[in-house]
Amino acid sequence: MFYRWFINRFLIPLFVYCEEVVDGQTVSIFLGERMFITAIILGLVAIVSFFLLVNNVEEPVVHVVNEDKEEEKFSYLEALKGFVKNKAILALALNALFQMIFIASSAQHGTITYPLYFKDGSLSSLLVLTRIVPLVIGSLVGPPLIAKYGKKVCVAVPTFLHLSFILQWPSYRFNHQRSG
Repeated sequence: MFYRWFINRFLIPLFVYCEEVVDGQTVSIFLGERMFITAIILGLVAIVSFFLLVNNVEEPVVHVVNEDKEEEKFSYLEALKGFVKNKAILALALNALFQMIFIASSAQHGTITYPLYFKDGSLSSLLVLTRIVPLVIGSLVGPPLIAKYGKKVCVAVPTFLHLSFILQWPSYRFNHQRSG
């Protein structure tokens, strides 16, 4: 977890933001042309780190191969067909995929939104607090609520509250823009 914080909050802003004085105020400016190069460099660092890890880790257990035993036949095509036909495992895999995509994109969304839309990169620290505070509250209050009401209720109530907020948001923005 520390590496993610270090990369997102220290390393990337070090290369893609530039501080300039505009109207007497210091403002963080996002330099998008540097983001692609930074992503390529960090991707290469990740690949090198992965291969260093794989080559330098030794297994503590020595596997003994029994050569007398006939090798079990395995068909990857049959396994893939079984995976596609199994609706439950397909739903779990798609859920995990979309969850990872959302988590990865939402973390970067705030980092880019504040400097570009609000013209102030320092506001992204508020975004971090909006993610940490609910996490701490949920960690403290979650287990007693689950014990009292059950998992289904504890998942359904926040989901419906969030859904109602999302459905009301366009009308709020429309009325706010019309009156402002």
